[in-house]
Amino acid sequence: EYRAMALLAGKLGYAKDEEVYREKAAALKARIQTQMWSASAGTFLNIDARTGKKIDILTWTDFVPLWAGVATQAQAKTTIEKHLLNPKEFWARWGIRTLAANQKLYDPVHGYWRGPVWVLPNYLLMHGLMNYGYRRQARELAERTQKLLVRDLKATGGMNECYNPETGKPEGAGHFVSWDLLGEHMVREAKTGLDPTALKGF
Repeated sequence: EYRAMALLAGKLGYAKDEEVYREKAAALKARIQTQMWSASAGTFLNIDARTGKKIDILTWTDFVPLWAGVATQAQAKTTIEKHLLNPKEFWARWGIRTLAANQKLYDPVHGYWRGPVWVLPNYLLMHGLMNYGYRRQARELAERTQKLLVRDLKATGGMNECYNPETGKPEGAGHFVSWDLLGEHMVREAKTGLDPTALKGF
């Protein structure tokens, strides 16, 4: 958001505001790289706003810095290869598990965000992989997502909110639309490198 505001301020000719937002963006990026990164875990971790302590749970949101492009190359390589592409944790037949399979709370059948595959995380993390040069894996994730949605559409006449990562069985709200529509664009974006969320000129 700071980067977007800097871009808008610059286009409108507000040079001082542009510089302020650029500085805020750079400062936040540095804080994410240093305060949210866990060298021992080899990934970013969420922070408890009440205590300021890292939350030692492997969840898909740990990878958001990849999508935002704020991870260093070394951080990205470590977290992608150790966790994101690890079939024992996040990398599943139908996409990205929202909670690593080796976590105590993992329950893709009864846990809403405790393991099921959602199209939104698949989409964001596909772009996260692309941002750091993992184009083949990004295409694979896009194709898995598209197959999952087409399979559901043919079987049920609609798309669902989330899916079992192992079986592809629909979970959550039935005939959900919203961000499932991103699935239509994923393969093309992965093949061409197109990122509609990219800030041009920043």
